[in-house]
Amino acid sequence: MPNFVPYLLLSLMAVCTMGYLVVRTRSYYPVVLFFAFSGMIYLFEYFILVLFRAYRYMPGVLENPAYDSMAGALVSNLLTIPSIAAALIILKLRKRWILFFALFLTGVEWLFLRLDIFEHYWWKLPFTTINIAFFLSLAVYWSKRLEKGGGFIRYLTILMLALSIIDTLAIALLFTGLRSFDFPLLGNASWNNMAVTLPYSLFKALLFTSAVYWTKRLYPLLLTLALVFLINVWLLRIGFMTLSVDEWLYYLIYFPGSLLCTLIVYWTRRWFRRRATASEVK
Repeated sequence: MPNFVPYLLLSLMAVCTMGYLVVRTRSYYPVVLFFAFSGMIYLFEYFILVLFRAYRYMPGVLENPAYDSMAGALVSNLLTIPSIAAALIILKLRKRWILFFALFLTGVEWLFLRLDIFEHYWWKLPFTTINIAFFLSLAVYWSKRLEKGGGFIRYLTILMLALSIIDTLAIALLFTGLRSFDFPLLGNASWNNMAVTLPYSLFKALLFTSAVYWTKRLYPLLLTLALVFLINVWLLRIGFMTLSVDEWLYYLIYFPGSLLCTLIVYWTRRWFRRRATASEVK
């Protein structure tokens, strides 16, 4: 059996779960939770997977071992765990389900180890159980705070949503080889690229979220897009960022993605405003 098949099955499970939640609620809320939780897990995996190399995913879909590991991580980061967290909240499952899912995902990890499609370096299975239980508990607590309507928690939620989308697109640029960063941090070019990608994505997420969140006007959003363009030009000029294609082609690919991220962040902020207004009316 090819290595990617179990990863694919996990992905399908997550997609079906999210499809069910959206159809059941007929709401944008599950999508907000899903991407916000994905952004949170990206931050966690940045330290555990990228900086400290706790384990390695081996889906066997990319020739580059570092990028192949990140591709496997996307199944966990972007899909599986966030979809489970969203299901816990939307379906109002009791606390014992947190332990069930923590043990279930630990069992999946054990199976992946036996199938030789996942490898531990210094990580241990109990660490997985504890960390997933902690994250799912945090997700439930986060959603309760979000329901109460605090402005700062909404801002952080939109920020994490933006980080998830921006970093996913940035990782896709790495996988295709269109863009790379010249910053010797971890001793390996591929790991260096991933080490730089998340902080850079977080910086852009902060720009887009702040431009959309703190004002209803359009010009801060346009200024942010212009600023991102100038930052890209500057990074290319100083040699910090390099391209494998012509610059015009890179921008032709890059800016539709940036615009899409901006529109999603803008729509999410509008959704929160409408939701708050509806709650006040009730």
